[in-house]
Amino acid sequence: MFQIYIQDEDRMETFEEAVEVHKSLEKTYHQSKLKIIKLPFTTSQKRFDLILKNCANELS
Repeated sequence: MFQIYIQDEDRMETFEEAVEVHKSLEKTYHQSKLKIIKLPFTTSQKRFDLILKNCANELS
């Protein structure tokens, strides 16, 4: 995972800080009973389609 991480003007935290933010967000979402969808590393269109499919499943 570290290989794709680049710190720049938009992503100011270090990789280690980003991991801690991620863990904190996951914990908060779980405590709030929010569903987490793990998105694969693929095209943005395929990720978008997966999100729409999950939304449709939640509504039905």
